[in-house]
Amino acid sequence: LRRARNLLVGPLVEEWTFRACSCPLLSSAGYSDAQAVWLSAVLFGAAHIHHRYDAKVPWVAVLLQFVYTSLFGAYSSYLFLRTGLIYGPLLAHSFCNLMGLPSFGRVPGHRHAWGLAAAYLAGMASFV
Repeated sequence: LRRARNLLVGPLVEEWTFRACSCPLLSSAGYSDAQAVWLSAVLFGAAHIHHRYDAKVPWVAVLLQFVYTSLFGAYSSYLFLRTGLIYGPLLAHSFCNLMGLPSFGRVPGHRHAWGLAAAYLAGMASFV
């Protein structure tokens, strides 16, 4: 059930709300495409703060959650505005939820730390 929520229901509802509804609404309100991308991205990031806040984790983790969900939101909004289709952002969102963030905490003690860090960075760069 959790897998269906994370890979299908969550991405579908969030992409419909933040891309298919918010982006056209912001554009019709006179915002430029760039402004619509970043405003919807910040709203998307803010909508995810509760995941960390409820867990009583340090504010640094909450800020990190906000930053990376906002950056993903900007990417997803860009995809939507560029193509006019929800499928790309939806698939990207599901894929990100499936993969999660890399385990950066494991890099420093790993015997191949530089190679692992390079692979993480290359993977993130190639996604964009």
